[in-house]
Amino acid sequence: MKKFLSLFLAIIMCALMVLPIYAAEEMVTPRYNNTFSTSANFSISDSGLATITLNYMGFTDIATDATITCKIEKKFLIWWKEVDGASWVDYVVGCDNVVQHTFQLSKTGTYRLSYEFVINGTGGASDVISSTIQDEY
Repeated sequence: MKKFLSLFLAIIMCALMVLPIYAAEEMVTPRYNNTFSTSANFSISDSGLATITLNYMGFTDIATDATITCKIEKKFLIWWKEVDGASWVDYVVGCDNVVQHTFQLSKTGTYRLSYEFVINGTGGASDVISSTIQDEY
């Protein structure tokens, strides 16, 4: 009987330890004032043509405009250096928009796209969403 009770309590304790992990995952999901979705794609073809697609979808009648900043950087040992001529700032109006750029890279290596969305609207403070995507050729 003691073994059964000990095993039962051990199973209960393990189950209780797992539950807070699942609850924490739900709370980490960010919520924004003016937008509900952003996406970015960065790919480099075999010939070195970098293609960038940045997209945001704001709440209808809330999101008004956005500033989208992006730059391509090349890795040198452990540092990243901005590629000359490979940075853009786009000002777009509307609750959703897609921005596309292409850039011909001259040398093989590891590259990354650093981007930032600043989405303005009537839902509150501007949403600032930034990240990086890495690719190589």
